[in-house]
Amino acid sequence: MIRPVTIGALALIAAVATGLYAVSYEVRRLEGLLERFNRALVSDRAAIRVLEAEWSYLDQPERLQALAERYLDLVPVAADQIGDLGETLASLPLRRTSSGAGGPEAGAGSPTPGTKPVPPALLGGVPRRPGAGGTS
Repeated sequence: MIRPVTIGALALIAAVATGLYAVSYEVRRLEGLLERFNRALVSDRAAIRVLEAEWSYLDQPERLQALAERYLDLVPVAADQIGDLGETLASLPLRRTSSGAGGPEAGAGSPTPGTKPVPPALLGGVPRRPGAGGTS
């Protein structure tokens, strides 16, 4: 007669063999997946190297300068195009108040909720050093 310990040992061996078989195929599947990821990684790195080379060509300053001169009508900034900060701020229209009233004094006493009023020092112009030039 077969002892119960022998039957238990045979059942344990069968369970371990089945588990080992399942783990073996799972490892093979994961190794195949890892190999695919590694091939994709090598391919992506090669594509990145090509894109970096292309970018370095496209980003050459001489090439960009030639394209800018060919396609853009850019001219140097003239001195009279640079304005005074105070004049610029003073020429901006003021915000309307929440009641919708407009006019030159709109918002002077009560700014729109959520906004900060412009400091009076900025509205009066930027202080200049004596003899620095300009019209003030």
